[in-house]
Amino acid sequence: MGYILYAFVSKEENLLPIQNAYSHAKLVKLEQGISLIPVTGELYDQINEFTISEDINGFVYLTTNVETQILKAIGNQSIAYVEAEYFGGNGGQKAIIWKDNKRLSVFPDSQNAINKVLQILGVTPDKRKDEFDTVGLGRYRDMEEWVEVSK
Repeated sequence: MGYILYAFVSKEENLLPIQNAYSHAKLVKLEQGISLIPVTGELYDQINEFTISEDINGFVYLTTNVETQILKAIGNQSIAYVEAEYFGGNGGQKAIIWKDNKRLSVFPDSQNAINKVLQILGVTPDKRKDEFDTVGLGRYRDMEEWVEVSK
């Protein structure tokens, strides 16, 4: 069984500018005040405006143009973009977090990338859980399920 996630993650109020700017951006509430917006092909195309631009650190749905557009939308808010792909125990995750309209940190190909950005966003892990499981990112295993609950 696999796991796939491409999403903007932050406090709900920090994600509202993205949701308001893009009709394909759908918000999903998690735990501890954290929410996510699944990045689908439709949302990517809407943000990227079908422009060809360089990818950032090997991310699938994060290009220099997407970053520019997102930074315009969020202003000084702190948000992260995360990607995770696993199948049969193999795979990885990467994350980037922006604050004050610039990159705060980039975590390329790290097994704890998502936990690191969740820590920066203020998530406190529950007993016997990491930040990822505490906020509920393990709730669904593929993008279709995240998109379905965002409707």
